[in-house]
Amino acid sequence: MRQGIFALKAEYIHYNRSNYMALEGRMAQSKRGSLIEAVTNTVVGYALAVATQFAVFPAFGLRVGVVENLGLGLIFTAVSLARGYVLRRLFNRWRL
Repeated sequence: MRQGIFALKAEYIHYNRSNYMALEGRMAQSKRGSLIEAVTNTVVGYALAVATQFAVFPAFGLRVGVVENLGLGLIFTAVSLARGYVLRRLFNRWRL
């Protein structure tokens, strides 16, 4: 009788894993989709970061010109874009 119960549990677990894996397959984001999302997120982040720098730097006594401020924003944006893409791909691989 125990074999029957264990067999039923094993079949149930297999069924659920199969359905879960099939569902994951449909929901997994492509590399291109990850890149588009990361770029969009980063462009919006860049605009917010530059606006924040213009507002906050003077409050801390930092005098930075417009070109320097935009350059700093681009450096941090490039780092953010790389970070966002790599983390997205890792989480997608780990299926978290």
